[in-house]
Amino acid sequence: MKVFLVISDLHLSGQQKENRFSYDKELQHVLKQILFLIDKYKKQNAEIYLIFLGDLFDRSYKTPAKYGVDSSIFYFLKEKVKDMFVVIGNHELNFYINNPFWTCINCINSSRINSLLTKNTQPLGYVDLFTITDSLEIYDSVFHFNHFSCKDCAPVLGKLNFGFYHKPFYSKELQKDAEMRCVPSAFFDKNATSIDAVLKYDYVFLGHMHWLYGIWRHEHTRIYGLASLGRPHKDEVADNFLERNIPAIIFRDEKFDSIENNFFQIFSKEQSIIPEIDIKQKEVYSMKKTIQQAKQYTSCSDDPIKNIKTFVAVEPRLLDLFEKLLQGVDDDKTIINSIFFDGLIEIFEIK
Repeated sequence: MKVFLVISDLHLSGQQKENRFSYDKELQHVLKQILFLIDKYKKQNAEIYLIFLGDLFDRSYKTPAKYGVDSSIFYFLKEKVKDMFVVIGNHELNFYINNPFWTCINCINSSRINSLLTKNTQPLGYVDLFTITDSLEIYDSVFHFNHFSCKDCAPVLGKLNFGFYHKPFYSKELQKDAEMRCVPSAFFDKNATSIDAVLKYDYVFLGHMHWLYGIWRHEHTRIYGLASLGRPHKDEVADNFLERNIPAIIFRDEKFDSIENNFFQIFSKEQSIIPEIDIKQKEVYSMKKTIQQAKQYTSCSDDPIKNIKTFVAVEPRLLDLFEKLLQGVDDDKTIINSIFFDGLIEIFEIK
C-alpha cells in the first residue's frame, strides 16, 4: 500500500506578523495534522509520500536562527516518509534570495524548472530533501507536476492522469462559490487561465489560489481546490472558511485504489488576529489611501488648511480629527493622525 498526502501552500514565515498572536502556532497546528496523518497511514502498513503544492516558505528570511528552525521541519518530515515531491510555486521563484527552500535541494530533475533558472538561481543544498520532477509513473497512473510559469505536462494515454498545480485559474462558477464565503474580490484574477485547461486529467489538485476550496466534478475530471494551509494575509482569516483538506491518494495491489479526504479545522479569527493591532493597521491603510487620493485632488484655494477641510469633508470622522488637531486636542491616536495630516498639508502646500 502506497499513500501520497497532498499538501497545499504552507507559507512558513521568517518573521512574526504584527497583527497575529502567533503565526508560527497557526502553522504548528497544520504540521501536527500532517504528522497525525503520517502516523495514521503507517499504522495501516502504508509507504508514505508527501506532495507539496508549492510556496513552502512565504518570503526571504532575515534571521539565521529562524531560517534553520523552519528548514529543520522538512528534515524531520523526511525521516518519517519515503520521499517528498514539490510543485515549484511563485514564492520559490520570486523570493529566491535567503529562501530556505533552495538549501533543501541539490538537484532538480525537471527540465521545465531548469529552463527557468539562471546561474544565480540554483539549488544550494548538499542533500535532496525534495524530489523536483515533471512527472512520475506509478503502476496504472501518472503524476504530472505543473510548476508555476511552466507549460502543463501532456496526459499519457491508457493511464490515469493526476495533475498537481501551482497556477492561477478562473471561472465564473469558481468566483461565485468563493463569494459565498465572502472572499475579497482582490483575490480573484479574471485574466487567469480558464479552469477548463485542467480537464485533460482525471484528477486535479490545485494550490496557489488561497481562496479556492472544495471538490468538484467537471465533465470526467475531479477537481480538488485545497486553498492554502498558511494564511500570510490577515484577510484570508475568516471564520466561515476554516475547513481544510489533506487528501490521500491510495494505491493498493499495484493499482490506484481511492482518494481519501482528511478534513480538519485551522485556527479561527479569534485564535489568530490581535483585534487592536488589526484596527490600527486598517486605519493606517485607510490614511495612506486617502493621501494617494489627495495627490489627485484639485485645490480650490491658496490656503492648504482650507483645502484639507474641503477634501476631508466627505468623511466627517476625518474632519473631526483634523479640527481636534488644529485645536491641540491630545489623545491616544494623535501621533498617527498628526503624521497623516502633516502628509496632507505637505501635498496641499506643494499644490
